[in-house]
Amino acid sequence: HHAHRLIDHDDVGVLIGHIQRNILGRHIHRLREGRCTVETGFVFGDLLTNLERVADHCSNLAVCVIELSEGAYNAHEYIREAGHERAFADGFAQMREKYRLPQEAH
Repeated sequence: HHAHRLIDHDDVGVLIGHIQRNILGRHIHRLREGRCTVETGFVFGDLLTNLERVADHCSNLAVCVIELSEGAYNAHEYIREAGHERAFADGFAQMREKYRLPQEAH
């Protein structure tokens, strides 16, 4: 089931948060070097926030699909249990590597 893979092997919210912090750190570096402006920084920050919200919605939808397909609907319990499994940690490490940002050109 595709929804199980999303939750069991890739907690989208955690992964997006990791990527978001990395991207934001790079942006701050560009600001300090004068390669971008504060104005574009506001737009960039809004974009990152909105992408994080989309990821949260995707994760929530996947939990709903799983719960409904199993005849139960207790999303918070499912998320709590899935986050403590070793498979989660292994899957997160794999997804973090898969979606690693390229080195920033200086």
